[in-house]
This record gives sequence, structure tokens and C-alpha cells, in this order.
Amino acid sequence: MYSTKPLLLCLVCVERYMAVVRPHDYLRYKEGCYRGSSMAVIWCIYILTAVCDVFSSVTTLVWVLFVCVFIVNTWLSMATLKALKKPPPGDRVMAEMDKKGEHKGKTSKSRGKGGTDSKKRRAFITIAIIQAVLTLNYLPSVMCVPLKLVVSPRVFSCQYMPLVVAASTSCGYLEPLLHLHRLVK
Repeated sequence: MYSTKPLLLCLVCVERYMAVVRPHDYLRYKEGCYRGSSMAVIWCIYILTAVCDVFSSVTTLVWVLFVCVFIVNTWLSMATLKALKKPPPGDRVMAEMDKKGEHKGKTSKSRGKGGTDSKKRRAFITIAIIQAVLTLNYLPSVMCVPLKLVVSPRVFSCQYMPLVVAASTSCGYLEPLLHLHRLVK
């Protein structure tokens, strides 16, 4: 049972969304009691799925959990990426002033490609990589569960499950390798 990692990634994604899109709310909820309670909820969900998996081979609960986490994570990541692509408020005002020709001695400072600075670009790349790894890692398992109802159990366990496990295992190493590659640069 490996349902804890996507839940923790979803928690990180929610925190990242709050920090980028809703910074005032993030400062209010940044305290440890909210993090502790959300971790307690995640561990309760994990224990519930583990108990269900031990006593009955119910894979639909894990499948529904993965689908929900994947949808929430994708939506929050896309909203965060969209917010990171927007220029800061000062850059918008300066860009409008440049268009109208109302410089009045003020100089416009471009922050690099697309109006974003290096920290925003680095955060954008990190979020995009994490979302791609999450998609490549958990989407095969989510797609494989409905196949269990269609094909025989022997074919499912001999042909489809090894492919899912291979995809999950190989994608699990992708994010640390990309992180090491960025550190080398």
C-alpha cells in the first residue's frame, strides 16, 4: 500500500497553492496546529486504506483516493502555475505606462523572459516537474484498476501489474535525479 505519498504530495500542493495564490490566508494558517491536524487526517486516511486492504482486497477505495488526489493536485498545480505566470502588480503598472508613453522619468525594469524573475521561473519549473512526476507515477495505477474488472485475474497480475509497478518504480527515481541534475548546474 503506497497511498501515503500522494496524500503528502497533495498536502504540499495545497500549501504551495496557499502560499502563491492566497498569501494572506497562508500567513494566517501557517501555524503548526493546522499542519498537525492535516497530518493527523492523512494518517487516519492511510490507516483506513491499509485496514481495508488487509481485511478485504478492495482496490476501489485506493483507486477513488488516487483519482481524488490526482484531480485536486492537478487543479491546484495549474492554478499555482497560472498565478506564477502573471507579472507582479508593479510590472503591470509599468507595462501600461510604457504603452501609453507616460514614463515621467521612471524606468521600466524587465525581470527576464516573460516578465518573471528567476525565483518565479524556478518555482514554475519545480511545480511542473512535480506534477509531471505525479502524473507519470500514479496515472498508470489509476488507469489499471478498471482493467481488473475486464480481464482475468491471471492476465491482470501477470501482464498489467508488472507494467504498472515498473512505471511507478522508474518514475519514483525521476524527481530526485532531476533535482540532482539542477544542483550540478
